[in-house]
Amino acid sequence: MPVAVGVALIELAGGAVLTAGPLALAEIGAASFVVSAATASAVGSAALIAGSIGLNYALRPKQPTLNDLPNQASGTVPIRQAVPPRLRAYGRTRVAGCYVLFEAVDGTSVDVIAFHSGKMQTFLQLYLHDDLASVQPDGTITGAVASDGRYASGIAISYRLGLDIETAHLGATSRLPNIWTEAHRGDGIASLCLICQAVKSEDFSNNYPHGKPEPSIVGDFTPIFDPRDGSQSRGNVNTWQSSTNPILQIIDFLTRADGGMGYDWDDIVTPNLTDLMNEANLCDALVQRDDGSYEKRYTSAGFYSFDNEPAAVLAMMLATCDGWLSQDGNGALKIRIGVYRSPTVTLEKDIIVGFSIDHGTQDENVVNEITWTFTSPDNGYREMPGVPWRDELDISQRGVTRSHAEALSWVQSHSQGRRLMKRKMAKANAPRRGTLVTTLAGIEALGERWVRITDDRLSDLTNAIVEIDTGEIDLESARITFNWTIVDPTTIDGWDPSEEDYEPTLATRNVPSGPPKPQNLDGTIGGDETNGYFLSMVFDDPNYPGLNYRARWRLVDAGSGSPGSWQVVEINNPTDAGATIEFSIVPVRQWADYEVQVASIGFLGSASAWSDSAIISIASNSPQLLLFPTDLTNSVWTKSGLTANYTSALDPSGGTKATQLVETTATANHLVRQVVTVTAGVDYEFKIDVKGKSRSIILLRVGDGGANLFQSRYNLSTTAAFSSAVSGTGVFVSAQATALGIGWTEISIVGRIPAITSLYCEVYIMDGTNIVYTGDIAKGMFLYNGSLKQV
Repeated sequence: MPVAVGVALIELAGGAVLTAGPLALAEIGAASFVVSAATASAVGSAALIAGSIGLNYALRPKQPTLNDLPNQASGTVPIRQAVPPRLRAYGRTRVAGCYVLFEAVDGTSVDVIAFHSGKMQTFLQLYLHDDLASVQPDGTITGAVASDGRYASGIAISYRLGLDIETAHLGATSRLPNIWTEAHRGDGIASLCLICQAVKSEDFSNNYPHGKPEPSIVGDFTPIFDPRDGSQSRGNVNTWQSSTNPILQIIDFLTRADGGMGYDWDDIVTPNLTDLMNEANLCDALVQRDDGSYEKRYTSAGFYSFDNEPAAVLAMMLATCDGWLSQDGNGALKIRIGVYRSPTVTLEKDIIVGFSIDHGTQDENVVNEITWTFTSPDNGYREMPGVPWRDELDISQRGVTRSHAEALSWVQSHSQGRRLMKRKMAKANAPRRGTLVTTLAGIEALGERWVRITDDRLSDLTNAIVEIDTGEIDLESARITFNWTIVDPTTIDGWDPSEEDYEPTLATRNVPSGPPKPQNLDGTIGGDETNGYFLSMVFDDPNYPGLNYRARWRLVDAGSGSPGSWQVVEINNPTDAGATIEFSIVPVRQWADYEVQVASIGFLGSASAWSDSAIISIASNSPQLLLFPTDLTNSVWTKSGLTANYTSALDPSGGTKATQLVETTATANHLVRQVVTVTAGVDYEFKIDVKGKSRSIILLRVGDGGANLFQSRYNLSTTAAFSSAVSGTGVFVSAQATALGIGWTEISIVGRIPAITSLYCEVYIMDGTNIVYTGDIAKGMFLYNGSLKQV
């Protein structure tokens, strides 16, 4: 039944909607329904601008070109631009943003990147270049997720979610107070501050393999209102959540004032809210995949720049759901996604005044292959090709491939892309399409995607279901012209999970791995008491050209059960033994356990990770008998003519646990002593590490506290033992001095005293030739790591 239609004046240039008659012709859109020039002339000064809400992209917006919308791969590299565009993202995606601070101070780079206009919901992942980084809760970065040494030192971030009132990044304000102040909050802008500290030159290429890192983030972005969620309120944005639902995204974009189109919710959404939420539910419905899992039918995620054409943004969202956007006769939003519903409107013979039909598709317009790309989270949110949708029968019969390309930048599922391409192919090669001219009564088809036609004048349209593509209203002649494509209701939604095909395999990224980590490090003890001991180490030859090597070692127990500090040595001229690499570390101490690691050094000084540790023992079976062998301030050590304290002076292991012994001004012996219970009649070695403090002659004496003893003097300047002596029943066996580096000398004496079970282990300072002298408070010695063991 025809409907009564008044004359409508559609949207003056100033933006008002004027209506004369019962129904506003709000359906009109530049890409779908247009008003002819004759109509414009007829209505005089009224500018007939399409669409009461400006949906000039209406029923089927044009496919955006590469210049219309940013390539989603551009979300991997931040840009440097004097006045950068603002960006907004929907759903979960990767965004790089724009530099707003790019400075360096004291060898540290300080960057602030604005990557999203408006609040985002959640920060999820950080990429440095294309490497996924491990971020700790405090913002420090402990390297790449690949754990290969990249970004493992001196890098930290802080981020802001873009709240209405934000806080300036401390990393920037503390380092650049004259440039970046507390006033640089970035209210309403999600941002990131990246701090990169300088590292040693030999570590630079390993820590920063691509130079200064370029950050980008993965997050759940713009929170949007979902009327289906009872916990959300349209009046309270803090209750909104990020969503990948394309219908919710389209509604938000159309009604958002900042960066969207700014139309009134009550005008375009409220009248059709139930209908729109039904479309949202259809998007969220689960469909089965080929592997037996399920995914939402249609999801959408991506970002756009505020200077992009709104048509292009809408088109990309609609492309994720085979969407069809229009308005109903009241100017309210109407969307139909790619799920067929039986028509509710029929265009009957009595209002159809003309038609044309094309049977099939002209040969030059046939498409039998659709190639397409999508954004793959597994590929770091970069574009990758999907498996093309092909009509193998047509290709075989035609003998030629007619290909068409599609870019689904906001689609992140290969399965979803394949379902969309099947629908695309079916429409491209529909068996019939054409035009239909109706009276103004045909206006009831406005806002309808699928319409039934009943016209027995042509068999093809006797009872046909068509999809409305575009239309034109000519008020002067009171005619509406529709462009349509025939639809087969029995096949339009047909889908078998096996049609998904296998998602293309990602090529393995060629990540710079750096020099190889040495494997199977092991070692043995070499040397003897007379010539000193060394560690003879060996590890597998990595068969990697141009390598040098670096080793580090430390005492397993430097005192009180704690390991010593690492000592790093460059390995000069290692021995290539064919299948293995061999080197030595000298000197080391007798009766100690050492932990050793080795690293490969490659081009430009880049270093591998340290090898697994090898533990090498130079120890007898006898226990170490001295108490507090490192802490000589303890009362078990008797001090005479000396005061004991700790300083910050380095001990031989690289720590700061050495004891400083300073002379008093007394004219007396200046010594430290510990009395130890021992087994009578066996040899003992007493040894200790010594560093002179303006004194260079030291005496070690082991005795019974009386006349029975053995002793030796040591010249720290020449690293030599001299003038050994005995008294009473004391027996001298040997004495040795070994340079340890950084001014330290290990001195030792071996001997015995028969029938004695208590040994006095004493260290004397001498003024050169005397052990009794007037002390000087500016002089003394440092002692560390004493030891008494049975030999």
